[in-house]
Amino acid sequence: MKIDLRDAGVWSALERQAYDGTVNLLPLPPPAYKYFSELQAVYRAFRFEGLDRQEAERKKALLKKAYTRAVQDLHRAREVCAEYQNAVKRTELLCTEIEKAQDVREIADKACSVIALLTGEPSFCERQRRKIWKEETG
Repeated sequence: MKIDLRDAGVWSALERQAYDGTVNLLPLPPPAYKYFSELQAVYRAFRFEGLDRQEAERKKALLKKAYTRAVQDLHRAREVCAEYQNAVKRTELLCTEIEKAQDVREIADKACSVIALLTGEPSFCERQRRKIWKEETG
């Protein structure tokens, strides 16, 4: 069963369980696991070890900020992986086109596209194309 952490009711219920010390951390994704386990420790310190309310609220806010950052980092990492996978697929297609190409300039143009995809520098291809076509007209 997947837990919808975007649901405010689910989030509140998990925070209450963290306060009670009964939150089940196992089904949670890593950022939420870390947040709720550390929140549970803050609540325990508040309830039983004399941590004052303001300090507990400050620590909770810091944990929430760290959780949000971790989720954003995870989304960014997924986007980067997806972009890389797309670049690899496009590179494979370009390599096939290079094999079929009959003209040296076409081969060079597609090879530059491959390099641009693999380096993540789209301007590389445009700079090289200007050089390739300058020689022909020039």
